[in-house]
Parts: sequence; C-alpha cells; structure tokens
Amino acid sequence: MPVVSNTSPISNLARIGRLNLLREQFSEVWIPRAVEKELRNVPDLAARKAINEAKHDGWLKLRPASNAKLVNLLMVELHREKPKPLRWLLRRKRIVCLSMNEKVE
Repeated sequence: MPVVSNTSPISNLARIGRLNLLREQFSEVWIPRAVEKELRNVPDLAARKAINEAKHDGWLKLRPASNAKLVNLLMVELHREKPKPLRWLLRRKRIVCLSMNEKVE
C-alpha cells in the first residue's frame, strides 16, 4: 500500500540509517513537491544519499497535486507549513499519511 509522507519521517529515518523501515512497511512512499524540495536540503550527507537512493530505486516517489482549487482553499484554512501531506492527501483522495514534527537530535 502506498503512503504519503512529510519530510520528518523520511529525513529522520535516513539520518539514523533506518530509511529501509519505510520500504519494508509500504510498497511506495509518495511525497509532494514541497517535501521533495525540503529533502534536497537535508544537512546530513549520508541521509541525503540514502534519500536519493530511495528515489533512484523507485519506492520514494514525487506525486504532485492536481487540484489547485482545493489546494488554495486548504492553504487558507490550514497552517501553511505542517500539513503539506494532509493537503496533498486530500487532493489525491488517499487515506494513509505519515507525519512527524519531532527532529532527531
């Protein structure tokens, strides 16, 4: 089953060398464009390499949104930073969403 994720689960698991946990649990991990952009700026080089390998292997996939009207409505109603996966999820009409706000220290 595919899942949509925000930046934190991916970057934090990659940082501790456990990004494979997502691949073991889900057939695909989908990310919106904003998350892809944030993942390009992960400061840990090894984590960035693992993320790029996941994209290359094809299980971490960019899935842009297609409903601009709903996106605009949600941008007004929801906080702009944290619910990126939620906005994207609603646009794609999927039900599984990974979200995490804590960072690994």
